[in-house]
Amino acid sequence: MRNRLGIWRASVLCVLLVGSGIVRAADFYWVGGSGNWSDAAHWANQSGGQGGAGVPGTGDDVYVDDNSFTSSGEIELSSNASIGSFHWSVPNKEVRFNGNNKDLTVRSGFEITSETKHFSLGTLTLAGSGNSIIHSPLTQIKANVNVVDGTWVFSSVIGLGKTNALMIDGGSLDMAGFGFYAGALTYERGGPLNLSGSRVIIESQLAIDHPNVLTSNTQLETFPGAIVSTGNHFQGTSSQRMTICTNGF
Repeated sequence: MRNRLGIWRASVLCVLLVGSGIVRAADFYWVGGSGNWSDAAHWANQSGGQGGAGVPGTGDDVYVDDNSFTSSGEIELSSNASIGSFHWSVPNKEVRFNGNNKDLTVRSGFEITSETKHFSLGTLTLAGSGNSIIHSPLTQIKANVNVVDGTWVFSSVIGLGKTNALMIDGGSLDMAGFGFYAGALTYERGGPLNLSGSRVIIESQLAIDHPNVLTSNTQLETFPGAIVSTGNHFQGTSSQRMTICTNGF
């Protein structure tokens, strides 16, 4: 009778947790060298551990570290994925992340602390609910980045490449003191965008049509032919490389 009562209580607790949206996050460590993200054999529950721990999902924290590879290699993403946080630190090894134009949604932090020659995705979606860090001082993230929820704070300069865009579509972004380089920046809705003391370099399109954004000491640079729209400040196409300092408006 007691055993049945214990099982009943555990079942009720499980239903309540799932029903309330409370899901315990797990740590997933990449192991075994090159492979596909969806292969459970490449995921362990500790650094350098035994593979077969499953595949990380929404809310889980992902780590690619020095024990993930013995030499050069590649992680391949063949379908869209959603996780909690992403942490990449593989020093002194030629390791690539090939996203095959697929999308990765991250909800509680994204950081690449070691230099990586190739890191590509279709879209990196930042969808956190609180304050989260985006950090990649040595690696260009070859992906569109879409901020849709939460507050994301730059802790380094971020490079996306000349064909990719940074889009703020509902979340908040704080890049004070840092900045980024990308093909386009679009910001028409969302929370605060803090560009104070930052340097922003745009190749083809700059669209900041949200009030009270360009009010701090920010340097915006555009390349020749860039389409520029900054609300009441400037509209048109730049005929040459143009620098806009917001303290001059």
